[in-house]
Amino acid sequence: MSDERPCKRLRTGNASEDSNTSALASPIPPLTSAELKRDEEVWFPSGNIILVASDQVAFRVYQGILSRRSEVFRGLFELPPPPDTEKIDGCPVVHLPDDPLDLKYLLLVIFCRKNYFYRQDVVIPTAFPILSALIRMSHKYGVQDIYDTALSRLKKFYTSDFETWCDVEGRKHYVQTSPADALAVIEIAHITDNPSLMPSAYLIC
Repeated sequence: MSDERPCKRLRTGNASEDSNTSALASPIPPLTSAELKRDEEVWFPSGNIILVASDQVAFRVYQGILSRRSEVFRGLFELPPPPDTEKIDGCPVVHLPDDPLDLKYLLLVIFCRKNYFYRQDVVIPTAFPILSALIRMSHKYGVQDIYDTALSRLKKFYTSDFETWCDVEGRKHYVQTSPADALAVIEIAHITDNPSLMPSAYLIC
């Protein structure tokens, strides 16, 4: 991430991608505007689509930008909308099963150019919960640039290079983490098919 510097099932023909969106297929009772918990940061009055995460936390964003950045949402939006599409304030509503904070971290990068990796070109350690969310959400929704950057940052701490592994203080410049996070790293390694993360994570467990 240089200087950064949503619902029927989407059939992609790819089993792993289909599994990402299968949870969206269950019918959900329509919400009213009053029932939504509008996120204070990611709610654009001129936005034209509303994403509703778990706990009815809602984000009003721009469909065009989301389509350009996410291959999963792009595929979804290319489908003709059903005649009974749920709408709030004139905007289509897409229900997502994700934790609202995890989704928010991703949307802040996409729409607000939030940079969790650098401050004025200086490397800052990324808190593990943020990094984990960015990797999992960008992997799930096919936001390749964010995924590549976040995964690369995680690998700077959970490295497969022995010399880098021995430089504990150097690794701390990149990720704010604790031994308790190692199990989550192993889960990320399985989800994203990145086995190189496992040896160091198992060592820390």
